[in-house]
Amino acid sequence: MKKRYEICLRLNEEERLKLYSDSQKCGLSKTVYLRCLIMNKRLAPSREKELRKLIAEINKIGSNVNQVARAANTGQLTKEQSSQLIFLLGQIYRLVEAIARR
Repeated sequence: MKKRYEICLRLNEEERLKLYSDSQKCGLSKTVYLRCLIMNKRLAPSREKELRKLIAEINKIGSNVNQVARAANTGQLTKEQSSQLIFLLGQIYRLVEAIARR
């Protein structure tokens, strides 16, 4: 829908800082943030930074898993170590899945 109306809004310093802070937390511009508030849309803090950190950590874990898999494929791991590795990978998978659901 085309936006035809413009509204000038005067804020004090405290209100301006709160608007800026809250809109940043949601990953929205101030304009979009205010529109969402007006339309009673549910707003939630952005998880972008958290997800980027998680992706970086998963990539590091993936590198370590590749090194361990290489060792397993060359016969450098015992059966007990291989079983423990499979158990730990399962735990990592469940943790990542739980974080993704939040």
